[in-house]
Amino acid sequence: MHPQTVGLRLRAVLRRAGVVHCSPHDWRRTFATRLVEAGAASDMVSKELMGHANPATLHQHYLRRNREQALDAATQLLPPLPK
Repeated sequence: MHPQTVGLRLRAVLRRAGVVHCSPHDWRRTFATRLVEAGAASDMVSKELMGHANPATLHQHYLRRNREQALDAATQLLPPLPK
């Protein structure tokens, strides 16, 4: 199947599901994040499955959700600011 055909079909499914915006890169980022969350080695995901030469690329550009979750958790540890 041609990549453009896959994209068109995915957009049609997303429209029916009511998803306003989801790019192919969003799918790629979700794929990488879910694999790492499931316990896959991030260097293997980065190099073998995502095709990155440098494993740091995965953490810098793809695992944003993990970074956001860590920041959210850290802010919950802080005492509330005085008013």
